[in-house]
Amino acid sequence: MDVRRLVAVVLGTGLMVVTACGGGGGGGGGTPDSGTQAKCTIEGVSLTALVTSVLPGTEVDLGANVKQGPNATGCNGTVTWASNPAGAITGTQPLAAKFQTSTPGTYTVTATSVDDVTKLASVQITVRQPSSCGTPNGTVVTHSGNITGDETWAGNGVTHSVTSSVRIKPGATVTVEACAIVAVAAGQEIGVEGDTTGNVAAKLVAAGTDVDHFVTFEPAVQGQTWAGIRGYNVQSLVEMHWAGVLSAGYGGAYRNSAIVMAGPGLNQPPVGVLTADNLVVGNPVGGGLLLDGEAAFTPDSTYLGVTGAQDHPLAMHILAAGSIPFTQVQNSVYTDALMLASAPNVIQDTTLTGHIPLYFEAQVKVGQTTPGTTTTLTVEGGAVLRFAPGNDIRMYFGNSSEGAGVLTAIGDVDTPIVFTSAASAALPNGTAPAPGDWAGLLLLNSYGSQLAYVTIEYAGASNGWVSANCRPSGSSDNAALLVADIPAANFLTNSTIQNVSGHGIDATWVASVVNDPDVAAGNTFTNVTGCKQTFNAKTGGCSGNFGCTE
Repeated sequence: MDVRRLVAVVLGTGLMVVTACGGGGGGGGGTPDSGTQAKCTIEGVSLTALVTSVLPGTEVDLGANVKQGPNATGCNGTVTWASNPAGAITGTQPLAAKFQTSTPGTYTVTATSVDDVTKLASVQITVRQPSSCGTPNGTVVTHSGNITGDETWAGNGVTHSVTSSVRIKPGATVTVEACAIVAVAAGQEIGVEGDTTGNVAAKLVAAGTDVDHFVTFEPAVQGQTWAGIRGYNVQSLVEMHWAGVLSAGYGGAYRNSAIVMAGPGLNQPPVGVLTADNLVVGNPVGGGLLLDGEAAFTPDSTYLGVTGAQDHPLAMHILAAGSIPFTQVQNSVYTDALMLASAPNVIQDTTLTGHIPLYFEAQVKVGQTTPGTTTTLTVEGGAVLRFAPGNDIRMYFGNSSEGAGVLTAIGDVDTPIVFTSAASAALPNGTAPAPGDWAGLLLLNSYGSQLAYVTIEYAGASNGWVSANCRPSGSSDNAALLVADIPAANFLTNSTIQNVSGHGIDATWVASVVNDPDVAAGNTFTNVTGCKQTFNAKTGGCSGNFGCTE
Protein backbone atom coordinates (compact mmCIF):
# COMPACT_ATOMS: atom_id res chain seq x y z
CA MET A 1 0.00 0.00 0.00
CA ASP A 2 1.20 3.52 -0.76
CA VAL A 3 2.47 5.09 2.45
CA ARG A 4 0.16 8.10 2.24
CA ARG A 5 -2.86 5.90 1.68
CA LEU A 6 -1.74 3.90 4.72
CA VAL A 7 -1.93 7.04 6.85
CA ALA A 8 -5.35 7.96 5.49
CA VAL A 9 -6.75 4.49 6.04
CA VAL A 10 -5.45 4.03 9.58
CA LEU A 11 -6.27 7.55 10.71
CA GLY A 12 -9.76 6.97 9.40
CA THR A 13 -10.17 4.14 11.84
CA GLY A 14 -11.09 6.38 14.75
CA LEU A 15 -12.31 5.02 18.05
CA MET A 16 -14.30 1.86 18.51
CA VAL A 17 -18.00 2.57 18.28
CA VAL A 18 -20.39 0.61 20.46
CA THR A 19 -24.07 1.07 19.71
CA ALA A 20 -26.49 0.42 22.53
CA CYS A 21 -29.25 -2.13 22.23
CA GLY A 22 -32.18 -1.17 20.06
CA GLY A 23 -35.59 -0.45 21.53
CA GLY A 24 -39.05 -1.67 20.87
CA GLY A 25 -40.84 -4.86 21.80
CA GLY A 26 -41.50 -6.41 25.11
CA GLY A 27 -41.22 -10.11 25.73
CA GLY A 28 -39.07 -11.47 22.94
CA GLY A 29 -39.43 -14.61 20.87
CA GLY A 30 -39.80 -18.23 21.75
CA THR A 31 -42.73 -20.27 22.85
CA PRO A 32 -44.69 -19.89 26.09
CA ASP A 33 -43.48 -21.80 29.14
CA SER A 34 -46.38 -23.00 31.32
CA GLY A 35 -48.47 -20.38 29.55
CA THR A 36 -46.76 -17.41 31.19
CA GLN A 37 -43.03 -17.25 30.54
CA ALA A 38 -41.29 -17.13 27.16
CA LYS A 39 -38.47 -19.59 26.83
CA CYS A 40 -36.36 -17.13 24.82
CA THR A 41 -36.23 -13.48 25.81
CA ILE A 42 -33.89 -10.95 24.24
CA GLU A 43 -32.97 -7.84 26.18
CA GLY A 44 -30.99 -6.11 23.47
CA VAL A 45 -28.43 -6.12 20.68
CA SER A 46 -25.13 -4.25 20.56
CA LEU A 47 -23.05 -3.57 17.46
CA THR A 48 -19.36 -2.72 17.18
CA ALA A 49 -17.44 -1.24 14.26
CA LEU A 50 -13.75 -0.41 14.43
CA VAL A 51 -14.07 2.01 11.53
CA THR A 52 -16.64 4.76 11.12
CA SER A 53 -14.99 6.88 8.44
CA VAL A 54 -13.17 5.17 5.58
CA LEU A 55 -11.96 5.51 2.03
CA PRO A 56 -13.78 3.71 -0.81
CA GLY A 57 -12.99 0.00 -0.90
CA THR A 58 -11.85 -0.20 2.72
CA GLU A 59 -13.04 -3.33 4.52
CA VAL A 60 -14.61 -2.83 7.94
CA ASP A 61 -15.02 -5.61 10.52
CA LEU A 62 -18.38 -5.63 12.27
CA GLY A 63 -19.40 -7.55 15.37
CA ALA A 64 -22.70 -8.03 17.18
CA ASN A 65 -23.71 -9.29 20.59
CA VAL A 66 -27.17 -10.49 21.59
CA LYS A 67 -28.02 -10.16 25.29
CA GLN A 68 -30.51 -12.80 26.37
CA GLY A 69 -32.89 -12.38 29.26
CA PRO A 70 -32.50 -14.14 32.63
CA ASN A 71 -33.12 -17.88 32.38
CA ALA A 72 -33.73 -17.63 28.61
CA THR A 73 -33.61 -20.94 26.79
CA GLY A 74 -33.95 -22.05 23.20
CA CYS A 75 -32.62 -18.82 21.70
CA ASN A 76 -30.95 -18.80 18.31
CA GLY A 77 -28.73 -15.97 19.56
CA THR A 78 -27.75 -14.65 16.13
CA VAL A 79 -28.49 -11.58 14.02
CA THR A 80 -29.27 -10.64 10.45
CA TRP A 81 -27.29 -7.88 8.79
CA ALA A 82 -28.39 -5.05 6.51
CA SER A 83 -27.09 -1.73 5.18
CA ASN A 84 -28.90 1.35 3.94
CA PRO A 85 -28.12 2.05 1.11
CA ALA A 86 -28.11 -1.68 0.47
CA GLY A 87 -25.34 -3.89 -0.87
CA ALA A 88 -22.47 -2.95 1.44
CA ILE A 89 -22.53 -6.01 3.73
CA THR A 90 -20.36 -9.02 2.86
CA GLY A 91 -18.97 -12.08 4.60
CA THR A 92 -21.88 -12.47 6.99
CA GLN A 93 -21.62 -14.83 9.95
CA PRO A 94 -24.00 -15.35 12.89
CA LEU A 95 -22.47 -12.51 14.92
CA ALA A 96 -19.98 -10.96 12.50
CA ALA A 97 -19.89 -9.38 9.07
CA LYS A 98 -17.85 -7.07 6.87
CA PHE A 99 -18.72 -3.71 5.39
CA GLN A 100 -17.18 -2.71 2.06
CA THR A 101 -18.22 -0.46 -0.79
CA SER A 102 -16.57 1.67 -3.45
CA THR A 103 -19.38 4.24 -3.45
CA PRO A 104 -18.92 7.32 -1.20
CA GLY A 105 -21.78 8.19 1.11
CA THR A 106 -23.20 7.64 4.58
CA TYR A 107 -24.38 4.11 5.33
CA THR A 108 -26.46 2.82 8.22
CA VAL A 109 -25.52 -0.71 9.22
CA THR A 110 -28.08 -2.64 11.28
CA ALA A 111 -27.87 -5.92 13.20
CA THR A 112 -31.30 -7.39 14.06
CA SER A 113 -31.97 -10.25 16.48
CA VAL A 114 -33.23 -13.39 14.76
CA ASP A 115 -35.21 -14.25 17.90
CA ASP A 116 -36.88 -10.84 18.32
CA VAL A 117 -36.86 -8.47 15.34
CA THR A 118 -37.77 -5.56 17.60
CA LYS A 119 -34.30 -5.79 19.12
CA LEU A 120 -31.67 -4.26 16.87
CA ALA A 121 -28.68 -1.94 16.85
CA SER A 122 -27.29 0.42 14.21
CA VAL A 123 -24.17 2.36 13.43
CA GLN A 124 -23.33 4.87 10.69
CA ILE A 125 -20.24 4.47 8.52
CA THR A 126 -19.11 7.27 6.25
CA VAL A 127 -17.28 6.44 3.03
CA ARG A 128 -15.25 9.52 2.15
CA GLN A 129 -14.07 10.86 -1.17
CA PRO A 130 -10.30 10.27 -1.50
CA SER A 131 -8.25 13.23 -0.32
CA SER A 132 -5.35 14.75 -2.22
CA CYS A 133 -3.54 15.40 1.07
CA GLY A 134 -0.01 14.04 1.02
CA THR A 135 0.35 14.35 -2.74
CA PRO A 136 3.51 16.34 -3.63
CA ASN A 137 2.86 19.67 -5.37
CA GLY A 138 6.39 19.89 -6.77
CA THR A 139 7.81 22.35 -4.22
CA VAL A 140 10.80 20.96 -2.29
CA VAL A 141 12.45 22.65 0.71
CA THR A 142 15.71 21.21 2.07
CA HIS A 143 16.54 21.01 5.81
CA SER A 144 19.60 19.84 7.76
CA GLY A 145 21.63 20.64 10.86
CA ASN A 146 20.64 22.53 14.01
CA ILE A 147 17.45 24.59 14.20
CA THR A 148 17.77 27.37 16.78
CA GLY A 149 14.69 29.47 16.06
CA ASP A 150 11.02 28.90 15.35
CA GLU A 151 10.23 27.55 11.91
CA THR A 152 7.02 26.71 10.06
CA TRP A 153 7.26 24.03 7.41
CA ALA A 154 4.57 24.71 4.83
CA GLY A 155 1.89 22.17 4.01
CA ASN A 156 -0.48 21.67 1.07
CA GLY A 157 1.78 19.22 -0.71
CA VAL A 158 5.17 20.83 -0.02
CA THR A 159 7.94 18.25 0.37
CA HIS A 160 10.45 18.94 3.14
CA SER A 161 13.62 17.05 2.29
CA VAL A 162 15.75 16.25 5.34
CA THR A 163 19.05 15.37 3.71
CA SER A 164 20.91 14.93 7.01
CA SER A 165 19.71 14.84 10.59
CA VAL A 166 18.13 17.96 12.03
CA ARG A 167 18.24 18.88 15.71
CA ILE A 168 15.66 21.27 17.16
CA LYS A 169 17.49 23.16 19.89
CA PRO A 170 16.29 24.79 23.15
CA GLY A 171 13.75 27.56 22.67
CA ALA A 172 12.90 26.54 19.10
CA THR A 173 9.61 25.13 17.81
CA VAL A 174 9.21 23.54 14.40
CA THR A 175 5.59 23.42 13.23
CA VAL A 176 4.79 21.19 10.27
CA GLU A 177 1.55 22.21 8.58
CA ALA A 178 -1.20 19.88 7.42
CA CYS A 179 -0.59 17.98 4.17
CA ALA A 180 3.16 18.53 4.32
CA ILE A 181 5.42 15.62 3.36
CA VAL A 182 8.60 15.31 5.43
CA ALA A 183 10.95 13.05 3.47
CA VAL A 184 14.01 11.95 5.47
CA ALA A 185 17.20 10.46 4.04
CA ALA A 186 18.15 6.91 4.98
CA GLY A 187 19.48 6.60 8.54
CA GLN A 188 18.82 10.23 9.44
CA GLU A 189 16.68 11.53 12.28
CA ILE A 190 14.57 14.45 13.40
CA GLY A 191 15.94 15.20 16.87
CA VAL A 192 14.43 17.40 19.56
CA GLU A 193 16.82 18.54 22.28
CA GLY A 194 15.66 20.83 25.07
CA ASP A 195 17.77 22.26 27.88
CA THR A 196 17.27 20.49 31.21
CA THR A 197 19.64 22.83 33.05
CA GLY A 198 17.69 25.97 32.28
CA ASN A 199 14.40 24.14 31.71
CA VAL A 200 14.05 25.47 28.18
CA ALA A 201 11.97 23.28 25.93
CA ALA A 202 12.46 22.40 22.29
CA LYS A 203 9.39 21.29 20.37
CA LEU A 204 8.26 19.53 17.20
CA VAL A 205 4.60 20.00 16.26
CA ALA A 206 2.86 18.08 13.48
CA ALA A 207 -0.19 20.27 12.91
CA GLY A 208 -2.59 18.01 11.06
CA THR A 209 -6.25 18.82 11.61
CA ASP A 210 -8.34 15.83 10.53
CA VAL A 211 -8.34 12.59 8.57
CA ASP A 212 -8.11 14.46 5.25
CA HIS A 213 -5.49 16.96 6.42
CA PHE A 214 -2.62 15.04 7.97
CA VAL A 215 1.18 15.27 8.14
CA THR A 216 3.39 12.50 6.74
CA PHE A 217 6.92 11.65 7.89
CA GLU A 218 8.41 9.10 5.49
CA PRO A 219 11.68 7.89 3.94
CA ALA A 220 13.05 10.01 1.11
CA VAL A 221 13.37 6.88 -1.02
CA GLN A 222 10.57 4.36 -0.85
CA GLY A 223 11.88 0.96 0.24
CA GLN A 224 14.52 2.52 2.51
CA THR A 225 14.19 3.42 6.18
CA TRP A 226 15.12 6.48 8.22
CA ALA A 227 16.07 6.64 11.89
CA GLY A 228 12.98 8.28 13.36
CA ILE A 229 11.93 11.05 15.72
CA ARG A 230 13.84 11.31 18.97
CA GLY A 231 13.29 13.44 22.06
CA TYR A 232 16.59 13.61 23.91
CA ASN A 233 15.41 14.64 27.38
CA VAL A 234 12.41 15.66 29.42
CA GLN A 235 12.48 19.16 27.87
CA SER A 236 12.17 17.67 24.39
CA LEU A 237 8.49 17.80 23.43
CA VAL A 238 6.76 16.23 20.44
CA GLU A 239 3.15 16.93 19.48
CA MET A 240 1.70 14.72 16.78
CA HIS A 241 -1.74 15.81 15.62
CA TRP A 242 -3.20 13.74 12.76
CA ALA A 243 0.20 12.51 11.66
CA GLY A 244 1.85 9.38 10.26
CA VAL A 245 5.42 8.25 10.93
CA LEU A 246 6.32 5.61 8.37
CA SER A 247 9.17 3.13 7.77
CA ALA A 248 11.42 4.43 10.55
CA GLY A 249 13.56 2.82 13.24
CA TYR A 250 16.92 3.25 14.92
CA GLY A 251 19.01 0.40 13.55
CA GLY A 252 20.30 -1.72 16.42
CA ALA A 253 19.23 0.67 19.21
CA TYR A 254 16.12 1.72 21.10
CA ARG A 255 14.35 -1.49 20.07
CA ASN A 256 14.51 -0.14 16.51
CA SER A 257 11.55 2.08 17.37
CA ALA A 258 10.29 4.83 15.09
CA ILE A 259 9.70 7.33 17.91
CA VAL A 260 11.99 7.47 20.95
CA MET A 261 11.27 9.78 23.88
CA ALA A 262 13.09 10.42 27.17
CA GLY A 263 11.54 11.29 30.51
CA PRO A 264 12.81 12.61 33.86
CA GLY A 265 14.57 9.36 34.83
CA LEU A 266 13.80 5.94 36.26
CA ASN A 267 11.41 5.78 39.21
CA GLN A 268 10.59 9.48 38.97
CA PRO A 269 7.05 10.82 38.61
CA PRO A 270 6.19 10.45 34.90
CA VAL A 271 6.16 13.53 32.67
CA GLY A 272 4.14 13.91 29.49
CA VAL A 273 6.49 14.59 26.59
CA LEU A 274 4.59 13.08 23.64
CA THR A 275 1.14 14.02 22.37
CA ALA A 276 -0.47 11.28 20.31
CA ASP A 277 -3.54 12.98 18.92
CA ASN A 278 -4.46 10.65 16.07
CA LEU A 279 -0.94 9.39 15.48
CA VAL A 280 -0.13 6.44 13.24
CA VAL A 281 3.21 4.61 13.24
CA GLY A 282 3.42 2.43 10.16
CA ASN A 283 5.88 -0.34 9.28
CA PRO A 284 8.61 0.52 11.80
CA VAL A 285 11.89 -1.38 11.63
CA GLY A 286 11.21 -2.80 15.11
CA GLY A 287 8.89 -1.41 17.74
CA GLY A 288 6.56 1.49 17.20
CA LEU A 289 7.39 3.79 20.12
CA LEU A 290 9.84 3.69 23.03
CA LEU A 291 9.12 5.99 25.97
CA ASP A 292 12.06 5.64 28.34
CA GLY A 293 12.88 7.03 31.77
CA GLU A 294 9.22 7.49 32.82
CA ALA A 295 8.38 9.44 29.68
CA ALA A 296 4.59 9.59 29.29
CA PHE A 297 1.90 10.68 26.87
CA THR A 298 0.33 14.07 27.52
CA PRO A 299 -3.25 14.16 28.89
CA ASP A 300 -4.62 15.50 25.58
CA SER A 301 -3.50 12.37 23.70
CA THR A 302 -6.49 10.76 21.99
CA TYR A 303 -5.53 7.93 19.67
CA LEU A 304 -2.49 5.86 18.67
CA GLY A 305 -2.40 3.41 15.81
CA VAL A 306 0.51 1.07 15.09
CA THR A 307 0.63 -1.18 12.06
CA GLY A 308 3.30 -3.56 10.77
CA ALA A 309 5.49 -3.49 13.91
CA GLN A 310 8.14 -6.20 14.23
CA ASP A 311 8.48 -5.72 18.00
CA HIS A 312 6.07 -4.51 20.65
CA PRO A 313 4.08 -1.56 19.27
CA LEU A 314 4.85 0.41 22.41
CA ALA A 315 7.43 0.06 25.20
CA MET A 316 7.48 2.16 28.38
CA HIS A 317 7.60 1.93 32.17
CA ILE A 318 4.65 0.93 34.30
CA LEU A 319 4.51 4.20 36.24
CA ALA A 320 3.75 6.01 32.97
CA ALA A 321 1.44 3.34 31.51
CA GLY A 322 -1.70 5.07 32.72
CA SER A 323 -1.08 7.81 30.17
CA ILE A 324 -1.49 5.49 27.15
CA PRO A 325 -4.33 6.70 24.91
CA PHE A 326 -6.76 4.41 23.13
CA THR A 327 -4.51 2.26 20.93
CA GLN A 328 -5.14 -0.01 17.96
CA VAL A 329 -2.55 -2.46 16.63
CA GLN A 330 -2.74 -4.03 13.19
CA ASN A 331 -0.62 -6.59 11.34
CA SER A 332 2.07 -6.61 14.03
CA VAL A 333 4.04 -9.41 15.71
CA TYR A 334 2.89 -8.32 19.18
CA THR A 335 -0.38 -6.70 20.15
CA ASP A 336 0.58 -5.51 23.64
CA ALA A 337 2.63 -2.74 25.22
CA LEU A 338 5.88 -3.91 26.83
CA MET A 339 6.44 -2.74 30.40
CA LEU A 340 10.19 -2.13 30.54
CA ALA A 341 12.03 -4.23 33.12
CA SER A 342 14.56 -1.49 33.96
CA ALA A 343 12.04 0.02 36.42
CA PRO A 344 9.33 -2.60 36.93
CA ASN A 345 7.91 -1.57 40.29
CA VAL A 346 4.96 0.61 41.27
CA ILE A 347 6.21 3.05 43.92
CA GLN A 348 3.48 5.67 43.57
CA ASP A 349 -0.26 5.46 43.05
CA THR A 350 -0.79 4.30 39.46
CA THR A 351 -3.80 3.58 37.27
CA LEU A 352 -3.74 1.09 34.39
CA THR A 353 -6.40 1.38 31.69
CA GLY A 354 -7.72 -1.03 29.12
CA HIS A 355 -6.45 1.00 26.17
CA ILE A 356 -3.97 -1.73 25.15
CA PRO A 357 -2.96 -5.06 26.74
CA LEU A 358 0.21 -4.82 28.86
CA TYR A 359 3.11 -7.30 28.66
CA PHE A 360 5.33 -7.95 31.70
CA GLU A 361 8.63 -9.81 31.39
CA ALA A 362 9.78 -9.28 35.00
CA GLN A 363 8.13 -9.48 38.39
CA VAL A 364 6.31 -6.37 39.59
CA LYS A 365 6.26 -5.11 43.16
CA VAL A 366 3.59 -2.65 44.27
CA GLY A 367 4.65 -0.68 47.34
CA GLN A 368 7.48 1.37 48.77
CA THR A 369 10.29 0.22 51.05
CA THR A 370 9.29 2.73 53.73
CA PRO A 371 7.11 1.20 56.48
CA GLY A 372 3.80 2.93 57.05
CA THR A 373 3.33 3.99 53.42
CA THR A 374 0.54 2.75 51.15
CA THR A 375 0.74 2.56 47.37
CA THR A 376 -2.35 1.72 45.32
CA LEU A 377 -2.44 0.13 41.89
CA THR A 378 -5.82 0.72 40.26
CA VAL A 379 -6.68 -1.48 37.28
CA GLU A 380 -9.66 -0.31 35.26
CA GLY A 381 -12.28 -2.46 33.57
CA GLY A 382 -11.21 -3.92 30.26
CA ALA A 383 -7.52 -4.06 31.19
CA VAL A 384 -5.52 -7.13 30.22
CA LEU A 385 -2.19 -7.82 31.97
CA ARG A 386 -0.05 -10.53 30.38
CA PHE A 387 2.93 -12.10 32.17
CA ALA A 388 5.79 -13.85 30.40
CA PRO A 389 6.07 -17.53 31.33
CA GLY A 390 8.57 -18.31 34.08
CA ASN A 391 8.95 -19.08 37.76
CA ASP A 392 8.70 -16.02 40.01
CA ILE A 393 7.14 -13.90 37.26
CA ARG A 394 4.55 -12.48 39.58
CA MET A 395 2.90 -9.30 40.78
CA TYR A 396 3.14 -8.83 44.52
CA PHE A 397 1.70 -6.19 46.79
CA GLY A 398 3.46 -4.83 49.86
CA ASN A 399 5.75 -6.54 52.32
CA SER A 400 5.24 -7.07 56.03
CA SER A 401 8.44 -5.20 56.86
CA GLU A 402 7.91 -2.41 54.30
CA GLY A 403 5.07 -0.34 52.91
CA ALA A 404 1.66 -1.66 51.92
CA GLY A 405 0.56 -2.25 48.34
CA VAL A 406 -3.16 -2.20 47.56
CA LEU A 407 -4.79 -3.63 44.44
CA THR A 408 -8.06 -2.12 43.28
CA ALA A 409 -9.22 -4.06 40.23
CA ILE A 410 -12.92 -3.50 39.63
CA GLY A 411 -14.36 -4.43 36.26
CA ASP A 412 -17.92 -5.25 35.31
CA VAL A 413 -19.76 -7.90 33.34
CA ASP A 414 -19.02 -6.16 30.01
CA THR A 415 -15.45 -5.05 30.77
CA PRO A 416 -13.77 -7.66 32.98
CA ILE A 417 -10.12 -7.44 34.01
CA VAL A 418 -7.77 -10.26 33.00
CA PHE A 419 -4.44 -11.34 34.53
CA THR A 420 -3.05 -14.00 32.22
CA SER A 421 -0.09 -15.65 30.55
CA ALA A 422 1.69 -13.87 27.71
CA ALA A 423 2.27 -17.19 25.94
CA SER A 424 0.71 -17.38 22.49
CA ALA A 425 0.97 -19.83 19.64
CA ALA A 426 0.61 -16.85 17.31
CA LEU A 427 4.06 -15.52 18.29
CA PRO A 428 7.22 -16.66 16.49
CA ASN A 429 8.20 -20.03 18.02
CA GLY A 430 5.38 -19.48 20.48
CA THR A 431 3.31 -21.97 22.42
CA ALA A 432 -0.24 -21.87 23.67
CA PRO A 433 -0.77 -20.69 27.27
CA ALA A 434 -0.78 -23.44 29.92
CA PRO A 435 -1.38 -23.79 33.66
CA GLY A 436 1.70 -22.76 35.61
CA ASP A 437 3.01 -20.32 33.02
CA TRP A 438 3.46 -17.53 35.61
CA ALA A 439 3.37 -17.33 39.39
CA GLY A 440 0.24 -15.23 40.04
CA LEU A 441 -0.75 -12.39 42.37
CA LEU A 442 0.68 -12.25 45.90
CA LEU A 443 -1.10 -9.89 48.30
CA LEU A 444 1.34 -9.79 51.20
CA ASN A 445 0.60 -6.48 52.92
CA SER A 446 -2.43 -5.25 51.08
CA TYR A 447 -5.44 -4.89 53.35
CA GLY A 448 -8.18 -2.96 51.57
CA SER A 449 -7.58 -4.60 48.20
CA GLN A 450 -10.70 -5.34 46.15
CA LEU A 451 -11.16 -7.48 43.03
CA ALA A 452 -14.44 -7.68 41.10
CA TYR A 453 -15.13 -9.20 37.71
CA VAL A 454 -11.50 -10.32 37.50
CA THR A 455 -10.12 -13.39 35.73
CA ILE A 456 -6.79 -14.90 36.85
CA GLU A 457 -5.59 -17.71 34.62
CA TYR A 458 -2.61 -19.91 33.67
CA ALA A 459 -0.91 -19.13 37.00
CA GLY A 460 0.63 -21.41 39.62
CA ALA A 461 4.35 -21.39 38.79
CA SER A 462 6.77 -21.30 41.71
CA ASN A 463 6.28 -18.04 43.60
CA GLY A 464 9.11 -18.54 46.10
CA TRP A 465 6.75 -18.31 49.08
CA VAL A 466 6.65 -20.73 52.01
CA SER A 467 3.96 -20.12 54.62
CA ALA A 468 2.85 -21.83 57.83
CA ASN A 469 -0.79 -22.08 56.79
CA CYS A 470 -2.92 -25.20 56.98
CA ARG A 471 -2.97 -26.07 53.30
CA PRO A 472 -3.13 -29.78 52.37
CA SER A 473 -0.03 -31.69 53.39
CA GLY A 474 2.46 -32.04 50.57
CA SER A 475 1.15 -29.05 48.63
CA SER A 476 3.04 -25.80 48.09
CA ASP A 477 1.99 -22.15 48.36
CA ASN A 478 1.89 -21.84 44.58
CA ALA A 479 -1.45 -20.32 43.66
CA ALA A 480 -3.17 -17.91 41.33
CA LEU A 481 -3.89 -15.63 44.30
CA LEU A 482 -1.96 -15.67 47.58
CA VAL A 483 -3.51 -13.57 50.36
CA ALA A 484 -1.68 -12.81 53.61
CA ASP A 485 -4.08 -10.33 55.27
CA ILE A 486 -7.53 -11.32 56.51
CA PRO A 487 -9.60 -9.98 53.60
CA ALA A 488 -12.71 -7.84 53.79
CA ALA A 489 -16.09 -9.28 52.88
CA ASN A 490 -16.05 -7.69 49.41
CA PHE A 491 -12.44 -8.63 48.66
CA LEU A 492 -13.22 -10.98 45.74
CA THR A 493 -16.56 -10.97 43.90
CA ASN A 494 -17.93 -12.15 40.55
CA SER A 495 -14.48 -13.37 39.53
CA THR A 496 -12.98 -16.41 37.82
CA ILE A 497 -9.81 -18.37 38.56
CA GLN A 498 -9.03 -20.96 35.92
CA ASN A 499 -6.35 -23.18 34.40
CA VAL A 500 -4.10 -23.10 37.45
CA SER A 501 -1.28 -25.45 38.42
CA GLY A 502 -1.69 -25.18 42.18
CA HIS A 503 -4.31 -23.62 44.40
CA GLY A 504 -6.83 -21.05 43.33
CA ILE A 505 -6.48 -19.01 46.53
CA ASP A 506 -3.69 -19.68 49.02
CA ALA A 507 -4.92 -18.27 52.35
CA THR A 508 -1.87 -17.49 54.48
CA TRP A 509 -3.48 -15.14 57.01
CA VAL A 510 -3.83 -16.16 60.67
CA ALA A 511 -7.27 -16.60 62.26
CA SER A 512 -8.85 -18.48 65.14
CA VAL A 513 -10.23 -21.13 62.76
CA VAL A 514 -8.82 -22.58 59.55
CA ASN A 515 -11.60 -21.56 57.17
CA ASP A 516 -12.41 -17.96 58.04
CA PRO A 517 -13.36 -16.16 55.92
CA ASP A 518 -14.34 -18.15 52.82
CA VAL A 519 -13.51 -15.73 49.99
CA ALA A 520 -13.85 -18.37 47.27
CA ALA A 521 -17.62 -18.49 47.70
CA GLY A 522 -19.56 -16.86 44.89
CA ASN A 523 -16.65 -17.01 42.46
CA THR A 524 -15.90 -19.47 39.64
CA PHE A 525 -13.02 -21.97 39.66
CA THR A 526 -12.25 -24.10 36.60
CA ASN A 527 -9.36 -26.53 36.02
CA VAL A 528 -7.60 -25.73 39.29
CA THR A 529 -5.41 -28.65 40.41
CA GLY A 530 -5.35 -27.71 44.11
CA CYS A 531 -7.87 -26.17 46.49
CA LYS A 532 -10.25 -23.48 45.44
CA GLN A 533 -9.10 -21.94 48.73
CA THR A 534 -6.68 -23.50 51.21
CA PHE A 535 -7.16 -23.51 54.95
CA ASN A 536 -5.57 -20.39 56.39
CA ALA A 537 -3.07 -20.42 59.22
CA LYS A 538 -4.58 -20.93 62.69
CA THR A 539 -3.66 -19.25 65.92
CA GLY A 540 -1.73 -21.82 67.92
CA GLY A 541 -1.04 -24.03 64.93
CA CYS A 542 -2.98 -26.32 62.62
CA SER A 543 -3.23 -29.20 65.14
CA GLY A 544 -3.28 -31.71 62.32
CA ASN A 545 -6.12 -29.94 60.54
CA PHE A 546 -4.90 -29.47 56.96
CA GLY A 547 -7.03 -29.07 53.87
CA CYS A 548 -9.23 -26.86 51.72
CA THR A 549 -11.93 -24.38 52.64
CA GLU A 550 -13.40 -25.24 49.24
